[in-house]
Amino acid sequence: MNKTKLKSLTFMILLCALGTTMADESHVAKNELVNTERIQTKEQALSEDINILSKEIGAGTEEIRRSLQFQDQFTAFFETLLRDYPNQISRVWLDPVPASQGYVEFVGDMPEVRTTLNVDFTGGGVYSFQEQEQRAEYLAQVLVANDLTNFISYFNHKTNLIKLQMKVEDHKEALSREALDRIIASEDGLDEDERVLFDGLSMAEIEYEIEVGRGDIIELLHSRGGHWLRRDGLRRCTSGWSVSGPNGDGIVTAGHCTALNQFEESPVSIYGMKHRKQNFGKGGDSEYHTTVHIEPAEYWASPSSLRPVESIRPTIIMIFGMTVCGYGRSSDIRSCNHQVVTNNIATTMTGYPGVVLTNMLMVTGVNSIPGDSGGPWSWSTTAWGILSGMGTDHTFVTPVQQVQTTLGVTIKTQ
Repeated sequence: MNKTKLKSLTFMILLCALGTTMADESHVAKNELVNTERIQTKEQALSEDINILSKEIGAGTEEIRRSLQFQDQFTAFFETLLRDYPNQISRVWLDPVPASQGYVEFVGDMPEVRTTLNVDFTGGGVYSFQEQEQRAEYLAQVLVANDLTNFISYFNHKTNLIKLQMKVEDHKEALSREALDRIIASEDGLDEDERVLFDGLSMAEIEYEIEVGRGDIIELLHSRGGHWLRRDGLRRCTSGWSVSGPNGDGIVTAGHCTALNQFEESPVSIYGMKHRKQNFGKGGDSEYHTTVHIEPAEYWASPSSLRPVESIRPTIIMIFGMTVCGYGRSSDIRSCNHQVVTNNIATTMTGYPGVVLTNMLMVTGVNSIPGDSGGPWSWSTTAWGILSGMGTDHTFVTPVQQVQTTLGVTIKTQ
């Protein structure tokens, strides 16, 4: 097998209504974008997202704003720690909004670190978080080598455990902890160098969860960002971000949204687009199309909110506990009550044999439906990623940095 570093993201990817009309013409009445050229300012975009989150979690807007300011300060501080203490940070996480509390654990002895921020520092970590993420990928690799599928694996910073979630149709089909421990000990599918880091992993370091039910563990949901994308006249997925690329200007969306050939700017303004490149595996779920229009660095955050894209969020600072929002044309909902669980998972699905999706963002909450796939995930005017799919309690997103790397494109920013 391909010995890429897997991050087993077993997730129900939001399927593009295979052979159906999905969330099709039934949404025409309520899902039309408001025809306006007025673009929100950064402050207007931020205030709108804060107001949405306030209603969703029942906290005051000023309390949320202070918490978000703390998260920005903590992120900048964490970037300095990454520079000053490379591969010496074992765990990092934040308490979700509206709290203002961060946590950092170092490998071995804790260095003398000072900050005025509300951060708890500890030492005693055995592995760096980068090493733990690799171990979670190697776990996926070993399971695939033993013909196992339909699971997600990732490192949980808060619990300090590698999470393994497997989905089976009948509980009797589930592997026992003892059987799983034997498979892990086999180290099948790993080369000599990979075994050095993986060696010694046992069930004591793994949080093992069994989900019973039919279907894939992740359901894949089938240009300015936020527009309908069509396949031969039928609405299928949502556009993510405007990009420049080796074949010209265009848009990106989810890689499982196959055979798309039309971009719907409005019900009476539909123009063609050409498929250029797809990635569905290592590096996530994305694809690049060129269009016959110039695509501006803007996106629809909701049916009435057109925003500039002013920056992109680096994957490494998508920190456990941070808040992000999503919007899809099919659900027609912008939701911000989503917190980062991990920025690096790997997954396999029964419906996609031989495919291992890696390097994905997993967040809490599910608000999307088929047709939202490929849509823009963001906070204020910052691009985070494009929607891939959902599980029982979580949503899965391909980070914009992975989109740029795998497709060779650049997300347009102002």
